Parts: sequence; C-alpha cells; structure tokens
Amino acid sequence: MPATPSAAGERGRRVFRALRQWWAYENAAPDPVAEVTPPPEAAEQGVEWAEFIKRELEREYSRRDTVNKRAAGAVTAATALITVTLAVVGIAKGAHYVISGLELLALLAAALLLLLVAAVLSIVAGAVGGDFKVASENDMRRMLSPQLWPAHTIDARYYTADLNIIAITTLREGNGKKYHCLVLAYVVQAAGVFLLALFALKVIFS
Repeated sequence: MPATPSAAGERGRRVFRALRQWWAYENAAPDPVAEVTPPPEAAEQGVEWAEFIKRELEREYSRRDTVNKRAAGAVTAATALITVTLAVVGIAKGAHYVISGLELLALLAAALLLLLVAAVLSIVAGAVGGDFKVASENDMRRMLSPQLWPAHTIDARYYTADLNIIAITTLREGNGKKYHCLVLAYVVQAAGVFLLALFALKVIFS
C-alpha cells in the first residue's frame, strides 16, 4: 500500500531533525572543563607515590638531624677523653708528675693530635652539606597563581611531589658528605683513644 502524503511528510521531518541534531553536535565547541577534569575514579591517582616521596623527604631530614647530633657528640667525646685520661694519670702518679722519655711524649703527642683532628672532622661534618634546595618562594607563589591555583588535585599532587624530589636529591648529597666526614672522625678518634690508653697504661705501670 503506498504511503500517504502525510506519512511521507512526517518521515521527512524526522530525518531533517536528526540531521540537524547531528550537525549541531559535530560543530559544537568542546567543553574545556570536560576535557581537563579527570573522571571521579582517578581523583586518587598518584596518592601512594606522593606519600612515598613525602616519607622519603622526612627520612632525609631525620638523617640530617641525626648526623648533626652525632657530630656534636663526637667533639664533646674527644675533649672529654683527653681530660679524663690526664686526670687518671694525675691521680695515679701525683699532681706533680712530669712526663719523661721520648716514647711517652711521642705517644701523648700523637694521641692528642689524632683527637684534635677527630674533633675538627666532627665540626666539619656538622657544617658541610648545609646547602640543600627546598621549594623557593617563587615556587610557592606559583601555586597561588591563576594558572596553578585552580589546577586539579592530581596536577597539584604531581607538582608538589616534583619539588619534594628536588629537596630529597640535594639533602641526600649533603647527608652523604656529612656521614663521610663523621665516619672518618670516628676512625681517627678511635686511633687517638688507642694511643691515649697506651700512654696511660705505660705511665701508670712504669
């Protein structure tokens, strides 16, 4: 049965509306928010990595504090050892005891020199490696800029993690220098203690 004119006209109008909707969809301007904003399920993206980097930064700060305290303690120990040893010798041999003999003088001089070097190395360990890089004022000001302030949480997390990595890298370099100086100070101090103990034993039992 042939289609009636009214049915054919209705079909034509439907086709026209469909074509018009398709044309409007193809020529519509893209929504920048829809393109930039990630899906809700990606909101936690990178959380584990950012937290790990943050913990590493805290660990490097803790290492720095530890080595500085040990360096200060090494200086105190070196001076205390000299004082205690000479006091023991004074008690054992009397306040007016005079050191005689080239061997005893050489032992005492070498021990004092090594302990002095150990004290200097400990001071150096506390002083070196202080130039490490953290987020500058400009970096933090950029966070408040119109370009970064409205950024998505994922982008902000990435930016702060990158700054933390820079701080970790420079901190590790400085901490490595500190530990090298401190270990050397301990070795020299141990040698000085050995010579000082040998000197004390020779004096007491002579």
